[in-house]
Amino acid sequence: MAAHRSELPDRVNDLAPCRVGDWDVYPDQGRLTGPGGEVRVEPRAMHMLACLAARPGELVTHQDLLATVWHDAVVNEGALSRTVSELRRFLGDDARSPRYIETIYKRGYRLLAAVAPLPERGPRRDFRRAAIMTVACLGLILVAVGIVRFRPAPAPAASAPEFLAGRPLTSTPGLETAPALSPDGSLVAFCRRDEGRTDEDIHLKPTDGGPSRPFVNSDRREMKPVFSPDGATLAYMRLDEDLQLVVQDLDAEESRVLAEFPQWVWGLDWAPDGEHLVVATAPEHGAPVRLVEVALADGSRRPLTSPGPAVGDHLPRYAFDGRLACVRMGGRNGGHVCLVEEGHVRRLTTEARYVSGLDWTADGRGLVVSRGGATGLELHLLDVADGSHSVLPVRSGEPWAPALAAGSLVYEESVVDVDIAGMGLVPAANPPRAEPRARAALVSTRLDYSASFSPDGSRIAFASERGGTRQIWLCNQDGGQVRQLTRFSGRGLEQVRWAPDGRRLACVISTARGLGAAVVESGDGSHRVVETRGGQFQGWSRTGDAVYVVRGEGADSGLWRLPLDGGEPDLVVQEAHGFVGEEADGAVLYRLWNGKDIRRRGPDEGSDTVAFAGEDLGDWISADPLGDRLHVTCIDGDGVLLVRHDPVTARADTLARLPRGWGRELSVSPDGSEFLHHGICRSERDLILVRDFCP
Repeated sequence: MAAHRSELPDRVNDLAPCRVGDWDVYPDQGRLTGPGGEVRVEPRAMHMLACLAARPGELVTHQDLLATVWHDAVVNEGALSRTVSELRRFLGDDARSPRYIETIYKRGYRLLAAVAPLPERGPRRDFRRAAIMTVACLGLILVAVGIVRFRPAPAPAASAPEFLAGRPLTSTPGLETAPALSPDGSLVAFCRRDEGRTDEDIHLKPTDGGPSRPFVNSDRREMKPVFSPDGATLAYMRLDEDLQLVVQDLDAEESRVLAEFPQWVWGLDWAPDGEHLVVATAPEHGAPVRLVEVALADGSRRPLTSPGPAVGDHLPRYAFDGRLACVRMGGRNGGHVCLVEEGHVRRLTTEARYVSGLDWTADGRGLVVSRGGATGLELHLLDVADGSHSVLPVRSGEPWAPALAAGSLVYEESVVDVDIAGMGLVPAANPPRAEPRARAALVSTRLDYSASFSPDGSRIAFASERGGTRQIWLCNQDGGQVRQLTRFSGRGLEQVRWAPDGRRLACVISTARGLGAAVVESGDGSHRVVETRGGQFQGWSRTGDAVYVVRGEGADSGLWRLPLDGGEPDLVVQEAHGFVGEEADGAVLYRLWNGKDIRRRGPDEGSDTVAFAGEDLGDWISADPLGDRLHVTCIDGDGVLLVRHDPVTARADTLARLPRGWGRELSVSPDGSEFLHHGICRSERDLILVRDFCP
């Protein structure tokens, strides 16, 4: 006999109070109580939770939820994803590894947690009344849930997510990047860079699987191809002495330089009228990146946006009807997806994230965005009407630079192997030189990064994916005795730092509410989450009773000292972009958002000085203070230098030369004899094609 499917509750009060997973749910009162304390939930979100609890373990379709919860309003499915995101935030759930609400791609949602009546907690002397109330509550639950036969059953297991059905379009060694689809979806233009080369060439490849062919093949760097609306012409950027905007017909060998730009170009697209292009660039060094319209006829220019000094507009993308989307960047926290409307920029997203690319869906109702998520880049489907979004899961790698046309989606699949390198300093040399030392334990086929010496130098903590998810691992100074320390639930992980006492560590993690900090016991791996109120953890105070976080973007950023005992945070430096360290006298070393100097803010207000001048540091990547000296890694041509600066003697000694791409998150041992850093040892990017993409 087929199982009876319960009716969805027409009103939120039709479901009696019950237990959902670890939470007590009181629908009539609009509140939840559980691990996060008491949470107030708005009526529609509570009604949706009641509908899911009425069919635990079963699919509840988009249509059923819209007809039941939004019966009195006309909305689209974006309202569903936004409400589910809100519920997940209340429940402490993770969309990538759900314990409560699972998304069934394109169909609906399923409640994974078990549903049970609330246990009676009244006094013993009122046992008879408690029993009656329990039976009555159970009766209401049975009616609402529609259980004909009650029998114990295990909690439903989470089904595997429905991945996008993509197939490799390219699979050769090297990097294939920046895909652009022709308007009819038959052809992909992309950039290709062979291993060991720095220049890029543009290639064309049919989406039916035919061979690719070079379109532009020169000793210069060509990049960012985009098709004209009629599909007959490509526009692209060429790096010569300046950056050149070039247009070239597909069946022609000659190209035409339309315009030149003195600064880097952060995005290019063709307007639907076919007569204009839009370029993201800055008019001069130090000026904000803005969107500029370039006329195809004569190369004349007209600014479309005017961002302030702390932000910039990147990655422009036109819809078929002329609407223009872009990403307004604002510092290290990333940027917001926005719409450009008559020169004004309107945000669509509520949280700043790193964005590598975006493109419009065929109906113009949404954007597919490659955006930072809990464990790296994810593809998100963003509803333009209300800003709600949902994840489009991919099977492997990180998805970059999505492009859509004619019902097809192409994106870059990035596979990166990051390793940690350790080197010893030979003290007999003057200045000491670096001597490579093998650390096999800190090398794997997965990500290994963010290594840090313990205060006594006996242990190394580092982040790694070698166990399947990003966790903190520990090993001895020589790389032996490697063990996993934490058991985070699929959260992102960055910036692993030891506390001064060596008994704790802290790191950046991604939570349901955004970025936070985890304070971890180095003995057993237990941890607690510290609410950073939108800031990003940077490092410890010298006493270990507080951490430093950076909040805000650009000129609105600030360095805050956050006490771990729950006290009020203290603003240390306005406009600070990064924290370098805290000295013995309490002085703070920091970096301003728009400068390369490392500055010192003394314990006394108004005592700011330049500790290390930017011209001495060069284009530095990472820094680690040790005593009164500073070790930095900085870019030098095709390589990276490890340099030690002594402010007393004003001497800067080069200790080692590292390969390009290395020298990140420098950590120097307490005695100054060794240093650790990480870098990319292998990077591959292939193009993935998704046919019949209908979000």
